[in-house]
Amino acid sequence: EIVGSGPEPVSPDSWSGHFGIYRDEGGEPVPAEELPLVRAMGGASTDNVELYLRQPQTGEGRWVQVTARPLRGVDGAVAGGVAVLVDVSEQKRLRRRVDSDRAELARVGRLALGAGIASSAAHELSQPIAALSNYAAAAVRRDQQGRLGADECRDVLTRIESLARQAGEVLNRLRALIRRRQQTPSPVDVNAVAEACLDLMGERIRRQGVRVARRYGRDLPMPICDAVELTHVMIQLVSNALEAMTEPARGEPSLSIETGYDPRMGLIHIEVGDSGPGIDPGQAEVLFEPWQTEKPDALGIGLYVARSILEQRRGAIRIGTSAAGGALFRVELPAGPEVKR
Repeated sequence: EIVGSGPEPVSPDSWSGHFGIYRDEGGEPVPAEELPLVRAMGGASTDNVELYLRQPQTGEGRWVQVTARPLRGVDGAVAGGVAVLVDVSEQKRLRRRVDSDRAELARVGRLALGAGIASSAAHELSQPIAALSNYAAAAVRRDQQGRLGADECRDVLTRIESLARQAGEVLNRLRALIRRRQQTPSPVDVNAVAEACLDLMGERIRRQGVRVARRYGRDLPMPICDAVELTHVMIQLVSNALEAMTEPARGEPSLSIETGYDPRMGLIHIEVGDSGPGIDPGQAEVLFEPWQTEKPDALGIGLYVARSILEQRRGAIRIGTSAAGGALFRVELPAGPEVKR
């Protein structure tokens, strides 16, 4: 029924062409020696091999999952083979839909995160731009009054140059984070990523009066990942921590960033802790589901995207309680092969 043909005396060498057995929907025939049933007749077992069958008579195609085993006689010699074909076309379609939806969620999440980064960068840019304007205006006024000496002019220009360079660095970080590009995974310094995140979120941290405690491990191995993606994850976690501390706090709001390495597990970790109200353990897993938010201006997909990014790099993200009694998010990534900073 699946193949569209009954049992016919066809040589195994012709099975792919006769029955329409392909590697994928592109139509590349499977060589006879790779067919699960042929391998079973040769004494080899195969499990859950996905093949695409297109009926030669109708042109209709179906995906199947094939498991095959050799049949042996009483003397143990191979006497034949048996193959079980399961039609998985619908499952394949659903998997593609899920993958497509996940990709779209990730895209939307990055756009939303990019907007948040842009907002933070705008606050960070406002200070040097305002200072640039003030220095330039003051210099113009003093020059009009005939009181701008050479030394004072040189000092003003030096300050303006420094502020312009500071603004340029903010824009460069923003451009690197928001730009969509495909990167080859490479060794990443997690301490540098954590510091870059704190730099970018610096204006918001200062505005909220949050004390930051850095506890960076030394000589850490470097995980193989994308530094920009990992920075996205860190910004999401730090943003969540700052959001949690907007409510009336118990004392001074505090944020902690810790990095370390567990040689027994071969894992690098980054921990982000806050002094907010914490997270109900029963609700922890729900936070990673898309659209889970009570904020009217949020999409509720930030943590979902963060976990998706980490899982693509064989990493994980866990929730606990910080030393300050608030939430603790722990990012774990496998250490790279003997790469240290």
